[in-house]
Amino acid sequence: MGSVACIGFYVYNKGPVDVKHSKAIHVNSNELYSIFSSDSIKANKKFISRVIEVRGEISKVSFNSMQQKIVLIKTDAQGAYINCTLEETVENINESDIVSIKGICNGIGQYDADLGIMGDIYLTRCFVSN
Repeated sequence: MGSVACIGFYVYNKGPVDVKHSKAIHVNSNELYSIFSSDSIKANKKFISRVIEVRGEISKVSFNSMQQKIVLIKTDAQGAYINCTLEETVENINESDIVSIKGICNGIGQYDADLGIMGDIYLTRCFVSN
């Protein structure tokens, strides 16, 4: 019983992952989207809740309702993006730039291939790596 309490105490108090300085799984945006769209179970096991670093071309830069910068990275799938919510202010990123962004993978959003609605892959707590 004592060891379970110690482990619980450690996990509770260790705090959030230091994404910026963590080792990451490196993958390009097209490869990541292909893995999720072809075998979501395998992709979930490999990427969900893990720090990954995605490289690709920026399609759009915007802000969410909390004024966090959102970067959409292109994929080969028309209308599908890697959706990255940045943790810190970055001034010099623009559409068409090639970037590497590190963040925690939350998986693919809702989609319906029959209706042609593509789902984005979401990364949170992101930092620009290059």
